[in-house]
Amino acid sequence: AGYGVPMLIGGITEAVLHMLRIRVPEMTAAAFATGSLVIGIGVWRYGLFQLSTTSVAPSVVESSKDAILVLDPGGRVAAANAPAASLVGTSEDELVGMPLDEIVEDDPAALLASIRAEAHSEGELTLRTRQGGTVPVAFSSSHLGSGAWTASGFTVVLRDLTEQRRAAEQSRLQEQFNHAVLNSIPGVFYLIRPDGTLARWNEHLERTSGYTAEELVQIDVKQLFEEDDHRRLMERIAEVFDEGESTLEAGFRRKDGTVRP
Repeated sequence: AGYGVPMLIGGITEAVLHMLRIRVPEMTAAAFATGSLVIGIGVWRYGLFQLSTTSVAPSVVESSKDAILVLDPGGRVAAANAPAASLVGTSEDELVGMPLDEIVEDDPAALLASIRAEAHSEGELTLRTRQGGTVPVAFSSSHLGSGAWTASGFTVVLRDLTEQRRAAEQSRLQEQFNHAVLNSIPGVFYLIRPDGTLARWNEHLERTSGYTAEELVQIDVKQLFEEDDHRRLMERIAEVFDEGESTLEAGFRRKDGTVRP
């Protein structure tokens, strides 16, 4: 239409001018430009090619590897792809038509209000599966526009956070275990980086030195020893990183200034 109608108008105009023996070649270009303008106004004013849930579903939703839901303005699922259906534990056909409150564990009304209010929004929510379980997901939503102030629907992209949450829990448990092991060592224990700062330590160091954990993060290991021993201390630390081990007897200086051998 964008090309054919203006060309037809231009052709008719040129033929009429030729029959009338009027030689105005610029009229063809003017007719073409006028026809293009008319088509453009029609597209803009009447939304001849506006996006809708039915046009988005086959071209974007089904081809994406991400879990995608297309919601109508009322919050019902207008289209869904296979990954989204898999998250909910149902088929794509069964998922279509479901309202948010059937698949969202959190406050569905608040979620829909947030999606409506922001052209682009993101966050985390919990999906309710058809088998009675739940799935934590991160979501990102966007409006499907039908006009300057309205939306014909919303796309919601979902990412399963189950593995991420499981990994975070494993990391937390591992850290608790490491902390317990370090604190079960009867003596002072700490790890030193090559630059002399402390990487981690047990609670015995805090009690023996008198420094808090917040203070130990900031200090250099040399501050824990007598100044006369600093050179030998750094030599031994370098020896550890070069050869794997070393030994040193030195004066251990507490925060209150007292020294222990």
